[in-house]
Formats: sequence, structure tokens, C-alpha cells
Amino acid sequence: MSQLEKLLDGDVVTQADGRTKSGHALRLSKFASLDGVLFRVTEASDPKEGYDSARCYVPVALRKHVIRTMHSSAFGAHRNETATHKELVVRYYWPRMDVEVHEFVRDCVCCELAKGTTPSQQDFLKGWRHNTVMSMICMDLIGPIASRESRHAAHKELLHLLAITDPFSNTVWIEPVTGKSAEEVYTKLVEGFLLEEGAPLCILTDNGREFDGSYSRSCSGC
Repeated sequence: MSQLEKLLDGDVVTQADGRTKSGHALRLSKFASLDGVLFRVTEASDPKEGYDSARCYVPVALRKHVIRTMHSSAFGAHRNETATHKELVVRYYWPRMDVEVHEFVRDCVCCELAKGTTPSQQDFLKGWRHNTVMSMICMDLIGPIASRESRHAAHKELLHLLAITDPFSNTVWIEPVTGKSAEEVYTKLVEGFLLEEGAPLCILTDNGREFDGSYSRSCSGC
């Protein structure tokens, strides 16, 4: 066995470029030894290579250390898989380098803990500040919860509940409605709430069509 084959240590002799080749002369022609250091050599005259380079061949025992240096050290700064591979591939060579880099970055504990910590571009959410009862009420429709066909209740139309809450006192008012028309919701709000509790400073809804004054058609079948 030649000195070059000894440097390859049986690794790239059988699979120099990630694929099996026939004949040692063809495989070993891609490598050169300089002062006891093995290099993977490419030439611009080779149409498959396209450029001149000499990349240091890394034996199996040192590959994890090299990846760690380019990824986890102060030089690497835990960059992503693509950036780490680009830094390695211009300096070093070994078969299936991209696979090993992918697995190393995927299993990096520091990178895993740092995921999702990118500062948000949104402002902090500012909630409503309620300092008194009836400063604001929230209103929404719940349902349908029963129908004539279900035999749970004898309603002529689908039954909904108009739920009104006061977020300061957490008080809840419930008014049953048979449809979702704006006229019925308005009637229940006025007769079942406003005439008994008084008018709040503001009313918060989800802008549903039943809360839109311009929507006057009945949609009880919705």
C-alpha cells in the first residue's frame, strides 16, 4: 500500500467522492500529499470540477471537532446549517460532509434553546384598562344551541344566546334570541339590558352582521 493510501486510511479509497469508483488510480488521482498532509485536489481543466483548489482531507476522528470549531466556537457563532457548510467546504473535504453538518447543527443544544427567541417586530399588546363598572361591555352571540328538529326545545327557529359581559365586574347577562337578525339583537339589547342596567360608555363586539345597523335582513336560518 502506498503512502497516499495509508493517509486515506481506507476511507476515501473506496468512496472518494461519495460514490464508488473502479480502480485505485482513478480514486487516488484526486488526492495529493504535501508534507504529510493529505489534500483533495481539483483542477479548472477538469469539466466536473471547474476550478483549482486544494482542500485538506479530514480523517474520521477529527470531523466532529472541525464542525464544532466552524459552528459552535466564537468563529462559528452558531450559524445555520448552510453557512456552516459553506465555511467548511472551501477549506476541508471528506465524503458526505453535508450530511454530517446537517446532523450536527440539528442536534446542537444551544441552537435548539435559542430557537424562537428572535425579537418580535410587533409592539407590546396593550389591554383595555377598566376602572369602573359599565365603562365597557362586551357582546357576542352563542349558538345555535337547540332547534325544533333536535327535540331539545320547541323553538320556531334556531336558538341563540346574546351574551353580554362587563369585564371589570365579570358580570354576565344572557338573553335568548330565536334568530340572528339585527332587529332582534337590537330589541334584546335595549329591552333586556339597557333599560334595566343603563348605558355603558362603550360596547365591544366582533363586528358580526347581527351587530351592524345596516344589516336588517333576518338570517335566522344561518
